[in-house]
Amino acid sequence: MEMSLQQRWARFAEEDLGTFVTCSALFTAFQTGKELHAIKDKLLPTGQRVALAMRRTGPKVPLLVCSAAVGIAGMKLSIAAVSHYRQDFSRDNVLMALPVCGALLNVHRGSRAMAKGALGLAALGYGADYVFSIYHRLKFEDAMRQHEEEQALLSYQASTRFEQ
Repeated sequence: MEMSLQQRWARFAEEDLGTFVTCSALFTAFQTGKELHAIKDKLLPTGQRVALAMRRTGPKVPLLVCSAAVGIAGMKLSIAAVSHYRQDFSRDNVLMALPVCGALLNVHRGSRAMAKGALGLAALGYGADYVFSIYHRLKFEDAMRQHEEEQALLSYQASTRFEQ
């Protein structure tokens, strides 16, 4: 079934727009922070330093927004391609797409930055996956333990009811 243009825009607004806006805002804030830290004259009042950093960041914002769009689109396309190739959608597909996103976010900075971005997002993705898998395993074991305790309590109550 082919999606209409209106359905595609609605899907974009629901799913991808929030990610795009968040990434663009984070990149812009990070760049503003870098510019603020790079100002040599520390005797300027903070308000003037922030204004100067924002003026320096302004011309870079379109490039940051474009790199966020390319990175998000690249990640979505690579997830779709791997899912289509493997005929499934799994956590591994997202983990494989993170390095692609990291590389595409740094296209404008050259091949060395692309490699560093890919390695950075791959490390972040696999590290987060490892931490979350441990967390979910602990939560699952806790839920299983509680279920076993409830079952033991119910069987104990049932056996004591018959003995009376």
